[in-house]
Amino acid sequence: MPSPPPDSSDFKEQFYRGFQAETSTLQNQISALLTLPQGPELTRSVEAILTTLSTLNRRVQDASTVLPPYDQRTYSSTLRSLSDTLARTRASLAPKPKFAFKRRAPAAEAPSNPLAHLPNHGAASTPSAPAALSAPAFDETTDTESILIGQINAALRAPPGSSPVIPVATAGATRRPSFSGARAVVIKGQEVLHIALSPESTALGRGTVEGLDRCVVDLSAPTRAGEASFAGLAIGDVKGSVVVTGRVGGAVHVTGMRDSVLITRCRQLRMHECVRVDVYLVVSSRPIIEDCEGVRFAPVGGAVVGGGDDQVVNQWDQVDDFKWLKAGTNPHWSKLPDDERITDGVWERAISTESVTSVDEILGMVLRH
Repeated sequence: MPSPPPDSSDFKEQFYRGFQAETSTLQNQISALLTLPQGPELTRSVEAILTTLSTLNRRVQDASTVLPPYDQRTYSSTLRSLSDTLARTRASLAPKPKFAFKRRAPAAEAPSNPLAHLPNHGAASTPSAPAALSAPAFDETTDTESILIGQINAALRAPPGSSPVIPVATAGATRRPSFSGARAVVIKGQEVLHIALSPESTALGRGTVEGLDRCVVDLSAPTRAGEASFAGLAIGDVKGSVVVTGRVGGAVHVTGMRDSVLITRCRQLRMHECVRVDVYLVVSSRPIIEDCEGVRFAPVGGAVVGGGDDQVVNQWDQVDDFKWLKAGTNPHWSKLPDDERITDGVWERAISTESVTSVDEILGMVLRH
């Protein structure tokens, strides 16, 4: 039997809420570009905005059979306006052209001289035109921050007893990087490690965590006290791992997470192509998922992810799914049953650098079995 058609009014309301949340975040992200210096963080931020704009355009097109023509035009106009704003912002951020001497325009061929037939005209030699000056060569500057981040990640992977270029502090079996000298935390390509960000870290820009396999990554320490928070966080290609983000003032984007656990406190959560992920969440807007399967949500206490404004209503279970337009139970996500939820006490023990001796012990305590 064919599936029942989607409830048009419910879908339009869901689409509107999701679209408003996405475009509001995009506006904030575009404005935030003005605070970023030239470098990889700016490039990543622009690419993320372009990807989201493309995704939203595709969603509007896919929903054309349900949305009224006026709504379609309004959504498309909003996206064009955001694209124009992004283009103007990128133009204002473009580096100024480096100094170079201008080449002189080649001299036009002199017209025939009417006095050439006169005696002795042109007998005196005409000085040759000076050769055009070449523009001086400029070597491209090395991206020192990218090198620094690469060295930190190499140090995280380095076996005990080795001497990496940039040593990383340890506490037992836990690596404690501070990312000193970097504007943001970037953890990439790690396997079977317990990584806990140092409480002294000030690298609270838009961070990145990607390419993890059987790892425990805890970024919460710098955000547990006071009002410190990450500007935003991108998480991608994570398998069989646990990620604790701490407090994130902006959006957390999760792509390609599998068989893992995410604990976060953020303003917005967006998940794409995630499978069998348990999410412990404090979020002030409706979470958004797309192309996900087996995602389960539960609330989490502030002791685990860091405190904040207790007046914020936690919308952990108000999930919008752009790939489920029908009425009825959504098969892509569910609430995590009470008897399967990890308690705050277990979380605090699991992410403690003193009480747990191995990554396998932590993963055994909290991963879905």
